[in-house]
Amino acid sequence: MNKGIKLATGDILYFLNTNDYIFDKNVLSDVVEFFQHNKTDIVFGDMSFIEDDAVEKERRIYSDVDKLFFINECVCHQGIFYKKHVFDKCGLYNLNYRLTADYELNLKALMNKKLKFKYFNRVIAKFTLGGQSNCQNDERLLTLQKKEKDELLNKYFKPYHFKMNKILNKTFRSIARNPKARSIVSKIFNFAI
Repeated sequence: MNKGIKLATGDILYFLNTNDYIFDKNVLSDVVEFFQHNKTDIVFGDMSFIEDDAVEKERRIYSDVDKLFFINECVCHQGIFYKKHVFDKCGLYNLNYRLTADYELNLKALMNKKLKFKYFNRVIAKFTLGGQSNCQNDERLLTLQKKEKDELLNKYFKPYHFKMNKILNKTFRSIARNPKARSIVSKIFNFAI
C-alpha cells in the first residue's frame, strides 16, 4: 500500500484487498461527489460482510466514529477514502504492524485535530470474511492481532479513556448506543473527533 501511496497522482486514495469488492458501480463517483460537497479529509462509509458464496452475512454501519469507537474497533480500510495529504500529515502505513497498520493510520488521523472525518451514509464495499486481518480461525494470527492492537491502544489512549469506555459500554449501554447521548458524553470527556 505504501508503494501505491508514493506513486499515486490523484487527490483521493482508496485501498481494496484481493477478495473484496466495491459495493456497486456508482461508489467511486458518489464518493468523489461527496468529497466535493463536504469539507473533509477522510470519508468513510458502511461495509457489507460476505462469505465466499457472496451471500451477505452482516452489514456494519459506522455512523458514530470517535475515540471511544476506536478503543473497541476500527472502520475497515475498504470503507475509507483518504485525501492524499492525509499521508503527508500522518505518514505512511507502519509495516511493523502486520495486521493493524490501517488501525494505526486511522488513530493517527483521528488524533490530528486538523484532519476531518465525515460519514457517508452508503455501503462502500463487500468485505470477504476469512482474510488475513479477519483471523478468528487462526490462533497465531489472533494472538498477533491482539498484541498489535494492545500496543496501539496504549500508545494513543490514556487510562481514563479505557475506564470511561468500560463505564459507558457496561453501565450505560443506552448512552453508548444512542448517538445524541454519546455525542454529549464524548464532548464532556473530550472523546470527540
